[in-house]
Amino acid sequence: MNPALQAGIDPQKLGRRIAAPRPTLLRLAHLQLRNQAWAEDAVSETVLAVLRGAQHCNGASQLKT
Repeated sequence: MNPALQAGIDPQKLGRRIAAPRPTLLRLAHLQLRNQAWAEDAVSETVLAVLRGAQHCNGASQLKT
């Protein structure tokens, strides 16, 4: 089962919160990696890490950090 669901996190709400900073993340990743495909991969991996670690978040920091 998805860790976010196990933690009682609304997946739709989390999806919207993740989607909001995606353009900024892509822009920053592209600046660093100089390759659009690699930037997409890096952002996708970041999103997966957020979803996997969502149950450990206590709400003390912002998602973009």
